Amino acid sequence: TAAEIDAAMEGYTVTHTDPHTDTHTSAPAAPDEPAEIGYVTFPFDDTERAARFYATVFGWRAEQGAAGPGYAHVANTRLPMGLTPDGSDAPPTIYVRVADAEATAARAVEAGGEIVHRFDSASGSNIGCRDDQGRSFTIWQPAPGY
Repeated sequence: TAAEIDAAMEGYTVTHTDPHTDTHTSAPAAPDEPAEIGYVTFPFDDTERAARFYATVFGWRAEQGAAGPGYAHVANTRLPMGLTPDGSDAPPTIYVRVADAEATAARAVEAGGEIVHRFDSASGSNIGCRDDQGRSFTIWQPAPGY
């Protein structure tokens, strides 16, 4: 269950909402439902400073992120978010949660987009893309438990 995953995965929050029951599930959207944002990262020069600022302003509780030093996971929001040490001039990264990253990437290319890079992490498979106007986003196929 989502509660069991939350309990076992410190630093991660399962927040996919089932639009029919308004309860949280850990599964990606069903084939007939649209994909939704699964994670967003905000880059900073100093993530510890950013964590203090956003804790004061929004009440965000940041915890050490799984990606290493300088990474933080915002542990108390419905939409999972993170802070990264990629520099304050870098744009946020939007991760769109999907059931099949390769099929989704193929549709992006067919629609005029492009694949920029691919990477796997403990949280799953990721395909960085640009849409047909140059906007960047990441297709994310979660690993089991995310």
